[in-house]
Amino acid sequence: MLRNGTFPGVNQPLLFSNFTGIYVQNLLTMYAESLVDYITPIDLSSLPTPQALPNGYIISSDIEANKYLFFKPHYYDPAILTLVDKTKQPVTE
Repeated sequence: MLRNGTFPGVNQPLLFSNFTGIYVQNLLTMYAESLVDYITPIDLSSLPTPQALPNGYIISSDIEANKYLFFKPHYYDPAILTLVDKTKQPVTE
């Protein structure tokens, strides 16, 4: 199936699925009250609206996959690798 990638909605659901921050915050409130009390300073309702991508899109699974697929060893700044992982976007299969 997918070798160095995963479906975007599984990899980063708050960015690529149809789960909004408010939806996740409501689920946490219903099922994990003590966890919500612990993360109270985090306001999930302020997250941007996710892209709600349909099946057929993939994304690199993690920072190590990005490094393996796109960067030649010893010829890149590690800060660039971190930036790439934070701003990654899905592609079609």
